[in-house]
Amino acid sequence: MKEDWLTIAAKITNEYSLAAYTIAALLTGLSVIGRQKLKAKPWLLGLVVLAIVCIASIPMFSKIILARMQQPYRISVIVVAPDGTRAPHSTVSASVPYSSYQIQDVPQVEIDESHVPADRMVTVSAKDDVLFEEESADVKLLSDRTPALTALLKEAPGEVRGNVFNSNKQGLVGVRVSVEGYSESDTSKESGVFLIHTHAPNGAQVTLLAEKPGFRSARQQHIVGRVATITLEPIRGKLSR
Repeated sequence: MKEDWLTIAAKITNEYSLAAYTIAALLTGLSVIGRQKLKAKPWLLGLVVLAIVCIASIPMFSKIILARMQQPYRISVIVVAPDGTRAPHSTVSASVPYSSYQIQDVPQVEIDESHVPADRMVTVSAKDDVLFEEESADVKLLSDRTPALTALLKEAPGEVRGNVFNSNKQGLVGVRVSVEGYSESDTSKESGVFLIHTHAPNGAQVTLLAEKPGFRSARQQHIVGRVATITLEPIRGKLSR
């Protein structure tokens, strides 16, 4: 792979190169200009020395700049729970190869320069546990090698699952089960199984409504994330006299 001038200049730099380049260039400059010209124009010597030092410093500064450019990005992510407190068990990830670790309870993502895409845009994601949704943000990696982000987590929507039975503990098919206050519902399948993806978060208490023609509707309290068991009683016809 073809190397740029910055890399080449940095490779030839060591603790003795600057002094060697400066001395050699100074002696060469003096021999070219000559003593007579220097006596007539003393400022010329200062100008030559300054130019030589600047030129000789290129390898050293190239190494410094190259080391800075090759330093990995360390992105700090402050993960905040929906109640405004710091999420205690948060983890972070990135859309490119990365290393993750924590410094003073703040998760960090480390990304090498070689893994930064051409547009320099990287997606960083944060999550805590199943109670919260994963949050992501795009970061453009430029001159700041230690950017910081704040990720505000949202409560994850939960699932309401369970079974609907008749009074004989047999699964009922075709029962419409809904969560009051939410638009989502499901119709029970074989063995009375139902599953509702609701916007209510896990751990929330909701009211389930189960309905089927020929049966009395049933309402019952339920904790989202747990398995519900609903029993429907048939509607008895009037007895003829």
